[in-house]
Amino acid sequence: MKTTLSLLVLCLFLTACNPKDVTDTCAQTAQAEDTEGNTVTECPVPTPGGNDTTPDEDDDVVVTPPDDTVGPNVPAKAALFNSSVSFTNFQSADIDKVEQALNFIQKIVRTTEFRDRVLNHTYQGVKQFVDNNGLTNEQIYEKFLDGKETLLPVIDNQMDLQLELYANYSTSTVGYTYANTTKIWMNRKYFDVYDPEEVARNVFHEWTHKLGFGHDSSSTSRRPYSVPYAVGNIIQDLAYKL
Repeated sequence: MKTTLSLLVLCLFLTACNPKDVTDTCAQTAQAEDTEGNTVTECPVPTPGGNDTTPDEDDDVVVTPPDDTVGPNVPAKAALFNSSVSFTNFQSADIDKVEQALNFIQKIVRTTEFRDRVLNHTYQGVKQFVDNNGLTNEQIYEKFLDGKETLLPVIDNQMDLQLELYANYSTSTVGYTYANTTKIWMNRKYFDVYDPEEVARNVFHEWTHKLGFGHDSSSTSRRPYSVPYAVGNIIQDLAYKL
């Protein structure tokens, strides 16, 4: 009887993570940043790898305060840009690293250089991003400043982030999310060795998915020119200059 029950539980678990089950989140290809260009399909609640003993800190919310300074030719609303974050499975040192990353992002979004690099981004000799949802560079820039996520459709000039750390040391996935959730999963394998500038890139990359932007799931010549990859790299480049 115990054997039968165990098999039943196992079958239920496998069904829940079966990509063929169209009613399950796993049916979707994860929107992920990957170090090796792999196509990533993850379950929404990953099984931690290694010996992750990080305490749970659910509902720990940090709001990055707004600033009233912006660079020349930067819209005034950029001064309102800030972040609201909830943390799951983060230690205090982890939260400190994320806060540093968010401070970088907040300062960068207010700069003229960020505005110019987004507006002047080119692909195949044209000012455009790959997978731009039919939007111009100017419209994409405005979406960043508005902070209007697909699942939280309110202009609040804010990055609304629900971050969860997990550990999977056998994958090249840096972090991922799905279109039907506000949550962003960050892999401790990379988070632990990343500096705040790299974390800033990864957070902004995943946040652009929350704004509705995607990219090729496998490594292609055009993927670096997508909004998540291109603007994430801009964020990292400018963070190193601060």
